[in-house]
Amino acid sequence: MPSAPNVPIDPTLPELIPPAVPIPPGKESIEFPDVDLGDPVPPAGLNAPMEPPPGQIPIPAPPKAPEVPAAEEPQRDPVGIRIDTSMSGGHREDGPEGATGMQLLVQPIDASGVPIPIDRFDIAADLEVVLTDPGSDPAGEELGRWVYAAEELHGLMRPGSGGGLQLYLTWKGKRPSGDRVTAQVKLLDETQELELSAEAELLTVEPSAADWNPRAARMPDSKPREGIMPPSVRR
Repeated sequence: MPSAPNVPIDPTLPELIPPAVPIPPGKESIEFPDVDLGDPVPPAGLNAPMEPPPGQIPIPAPPKAPEVPAAEEPQRDPVGIRIDTSMSGGHREDGPEGATGMQLLVQPIDASGVPIPIDRFDIAADLEVVLTDPGSDPAGEELGRWVYAAEELHGLMRPGSGGGLQLYLTWKGKRPSGDRVTAQVKLLDETQELELSAEAELLTVEPSAADWNPRAARMPDSKPREGIMPPSVRR
């Protein structure tokens, strides 16, 4: 194979410089700044609060909403009593042979007739209850009379918004002729003079039965099964 001819270099041409090759930096050309690691400390305990990471910017707590005082319920003074007919009516004690009678819920009321909590009613009087029969002949025959001393009434208190004095009256012998009785309640002071009174006509059935009394659903007429005669046509 013939060799390449030697070509003379023209001295007038500029000197050709090969391209520069980048050299990566080394540990000799990199300067590391001095970092103060501080004094070594032992790790925090198990129950110690977690420390925020270095450089974390704390977020301020949101402003608290101004506290608005709750509106106070206006003071209502009791000026009378009433018999809650929705919670009064017939009563039977537990057991198949339980005694029967009536239950009454007596509530204090304000000037507008609205019940107020029983714990705001300072009772310093005796309570007398009389039940009469509106269907008797003559009408108004007395069925029984119950008297409670002032110190007994605190044990009859039923607390709550719908509370009052819960009375359970057992028939003493006479029974109403129908399904209604008339209840008269009186509060008498130390001189046995009338202070407060209420009257209502009540059903002798229990209040829950009086409030919920659906009509019986009509069952479809039964049909005899094939091959079986109904009892009315069997011989």
